[in-house]
Amino acid sequence: MRFGNWVWGSKSHPEYESLADFCLSHNSFPFGILLQYECSTQLLAKVMGVILIAAACMIKTPIIRNVCHAQSAAGLSRTALYGETIVYANSAVYGYLRHLPWTAYGEYMALVLQSMTIVLLTWHFSGDAAMARVATREKIMALAVAFAYIVVATRMLPESKYYWLTSSSLPILLYARGSQILNTYHNKHTGAQSIVSVSMSLWGASTRVLTTLQEIGFDVGLMMPFFLGLTLNSMVFTQYFLYYDNTQKVLEDLRLEKEQKKKA
Repeated sequence: MRFGNWVWGSKSHPEYESLADFCLSHNSFPFGILLQYECSTQLLAKVMGVILIAAACMIKTPIIRNVCHAQSAAGLSRTALYGETIVYANSAVYGYLRHLPWTAYGEYMALVLQSMTIVLLTWHFSGDAAMARVATREKIMALAVAFAYIVVATRMLPESKYYWLTSSSLPILLYARGSQILNTYHNKHTGAQSIVSVSMSLWGASTRVLTTLQEIGFDVGLMMPFFLGLTLNSMVFTQYFLYYDNTQKVLEDLRLEKEQKKKA
């Protein structure tokens, strides 16, 4: 029953005390679950939610690997990184405050940590030929905003205003991801971005739409960032192939530059 309550929650059933009781009854359990539409769809949504969280732990790792390997954050927009971190945090905090199933928002916690890691790497590797050094004032301001966000979002925001978190994500996401798209357009290369990360983000956004509809229903606050993210990720995905040759040349030039500095 503990497993059943986790999968099917408190959803009702006309002939049983709950949907969990029905799915775990002798008529359904274990193989009958797959034949019962109500049971199988919710179970599939839970499984996909767990897979999404596991995949989210690796979405940004190719970018982290690229930055560390090239020892450069060329092609990455700090504005986009700051904005994406806030967007991911908004969805994670919204799910936590609303007491939603962790399978409905858990991947955003992993994405927040990875985005913060990339921000720190961008600060560390700034100042090379491909990227200006990040000013100390910018770092202090970013840390101050992060601290203020945590205090306000988790301690001061009233329950009636929780929707502010996800509604504010739309313009932030549009600005942040739009900054990356424009940055790539002007540079004519994607730099340290990773096609693996972009592809996983596309898959995650489309899959999360389906799992949210099944687990929670049409929650506008959660769904709109998914739809917008899906559209913007599609544009980033297209740019990767559009500027592929230029990107390879830029990365090769960076590699040769690093080797020359080591020899010198």
